[in-house]
Amino acid sequence: MSSRVLGAIIGLAVYLLASSSYAQTTIDQALAVVLNDKTVGGNFQIQLRVKGTNLPAANTLGSATVDITYDNTKLTFVNSTVWSFGTSLGYTRSATNNTTFVRVLVTGSGVNEDGGGNPPGFDITGTYVTWVQLNFTIDDATGTTDLTIDGTSNAIGLFENYQNEPNTGVINDQPLSDPEELIAAGGAGAVPGCSGEGGGDAHLGYGKRGQQSRFRSAALGGRRQRLCADCQL
Repeated sequence: MSSRVLGAIIGLAVYLLASSSYAQTTIDQALAVVLNDKTVGGNFQIQLRVKGTNLPAANTLGSATVDITYDNTKLTFVNSTVWSFGTSLGYTRSATNNTTFVRVLVTGSGVNEDGGGNPPGFDITGTYVTWVQLNFTIDDATGTTDLTIDGTSNAIGLFENYQNEPNTGVINDQPLSDPEELIAAGGAGAVPGCSGEGGGDAHLGYGKRGQQSRFRSAALGGRRQRLCADCQL
């Protein structure tokens, strides 16, 4: 093997190693239907689930703003439950109804307030974890509806130090991948099988999409996954 070829191989290996070392961190979000009574006055419940890709060692949640839009002619927001974190981990959190969207707001001002990593905060991992469940009642059980994450206000940050120790309070916003959302695909009847983390009810035609692919799917017939109503998520 010539020295030139060997040098090229070594150079490629170094490049690939460097590329993997600098892989970009992203935060991934998904909406999933966990209950749909399919009747006026019945319950409709979704969960916001979050994970990270190529996370740094400092993976403690610092803050988050997630605005989840919904059709207020079909659904009425009731409350939020099943939170994964709260004051015991150093967070204040809320899910506030703003007529056409629910704002999920998280601040970690109490993380490491006592020093020594106490309270320890909440770590984002590489596996989807439910952050909160949003509960609605159904006002109109006909037709279809969308639930989406508003990309203009969406922000999730990590503390610069793991568990905010030392306590600098510095939070760095992270790049966000396109979320898996609940998009009406039309039609009725269950579709067997399911895939992905975001999921929906086939009776109302819920599916999932990446934020940037919405108009491609609608205008050019791009692939849209319809998910079963009773699959395990």
